[in-house]
Formats: sequence, C-alpha cells, structure tokens
Amino acid sequence: MINASSFFSIDKDYWTLVCSKGRFFIEFEIGGKAREKEYIDSERRYASKLYHLVPHIFAKLEKIELDQNLFIRYEYFPGGDLYSLIKSGETKNFSLVQKLKIGYGVALSIKVLEDNSLFHPSLTDKYIFIDENTEPHIVSYTFMPEGKHHSIRDNIIELGNILEKLGNDKNDKVTSLSYLCKYSNISIDIIISKIIMIANELNETENEIFNKYVNTADTNSNIKPHNCMTDLLKAYKNGISHANSIIEQMIDMEYITSNKKDLIQNI
Repeated sequence: MINASSFFSIDKDYWTLVCSKGRFFIEFEIGGKAREKEYIDSERRYASKLYHLVPHIFAKLEKIELDQNLFIRYEYFPGGDLYSLIKSGETKNFSLVQKLKIGYGVALSIKVLEDNSLFHPSLTDKYIFIDENTEPHIVSYTFMPEGKHHSIRDNIIELGNILEKLGNDKNDKVTSLSYLCKYSNISIDIIISKIIMIANELNETENEIFNKYVNTADTNSNIKPHNCMTDLLKAYKNGISHANSIIEQMIDMEYITSNKKDLIQNI
C-alpha cells in the first residue's frame, strides 16, 4: 500500500513520483503556473488529483511517457525519507552498520559526481530515501538555476551534517567523521576509506553485511536515483539541451496542428 508520495520536477518537463511512509505529499508545476504543494490524506483524493497526470496511479509504473513534455517514474522506499526518520528519533535505534551504509552510499554518490566534474546542486536528508535494507537512494536531481550547493565541498559539508544527525554522541565514530567532513578539507576518497576502516572494526556478521552493500554499490553505482547513476549523470549533462529540444518539438507540433489543413494541401 502506498503511504506517501512526492513529485520532484526536472526542468518542469520531467517528474519523479517517490513513495515513502507518512502522508501523501504532492509538489508540481505545470504550464508555467505557480508551484502547488498539498498534503493529501486520502488515497481516493490523491488518485483523483493526479489522475490526469498518472493513469492507473497505483499500478507498478516503471517508465510511462504520457506526452511530449511529461515523463513519470515510480519508486517505492518503505523506510521513508531520512529527514523524517531522524526527526522521529528512529535513527537512534539504527545499528552502526546501518549508519555506515547510509554514509557510504551518500559519499559514493558524491564521488561519482565528482569523477564526472559534477556535484549535487541540492543534497539534504529530505531527498535521501531508505529502502528495506537500510540502503540510501538520493532522489533529488532537479535542475535548479540556483542551488543550495555550489561545489563538491558543499556536498561534503552536508554529508557531515547528515552523519552528525546519525551520531549518538560527540565521542562516537560517526560523529567524529562528521566533524572531519564539516571542518576540514578532507577529500571524498578519504571519507570513503575512513568509513570502510570503521566498518572493518565491526563484528564478522555486520562487516559481511556492510561489504555486501559496498560490492553492490560499487558495481552498480547503487546510490542511484532512477535506479541508475548513469541516468543521473546523463541527465545532469544533457538535461537542459533535452528540455530545449522538447520545447522545440512542442512548438513544431503546435505549428503542425494549427496549420494541418494548409500543410496537407501543400503535400
């Protein structure tokens, strides 16, 4: 059962529907209208509200192209968003290996972007969703003209903020690592190596759980909005030009439609 959802737009042409625990949450902008935000507690109202955007909203949607300027992707993360988990106090019960998986996942996503001369324009715990294996998924990749973050350094500082919220006290290893992220010029590679070093001190079972995640993440770039980091990189690099081509197509279609009779006569 879907318990909550969020729309995130990319260049006003693309949308991601993200489901988590809690109330329904809708955020969208269409046709240049002012952004709309609405909390909805009723599945019936929710389906009615979005029916014109997402037919069969409760079906398992992978990729649906509804028209030339709207693309929908559906994902479900039963753990909910990290911000809500932290706020509710649930993360205080997380084991060290669970916290390290979240830290490693976010750090890896930063590294992948840095390796491609990119960075997250906005990285916060509100956009990190947790799946059933306590693995993080970053779902915010909107193309904002002005983002909160302007460099990889900003991303690393935010990683420090996230780790600090996950830490239990000033003396634990997660909190110590958060301070390094926030107050030193530590590189993302060293952060990743330090997370692995902490994990090596876990008991055999927990270390095996962590290493299994690391292997999956490294192999598949598994901090992957839209289930593929390659898609994210491609989107960052090509998103603006792609949006422009969509606009051109829409103009062409409008021209063809409005001049259909004349065009046919001239063929």
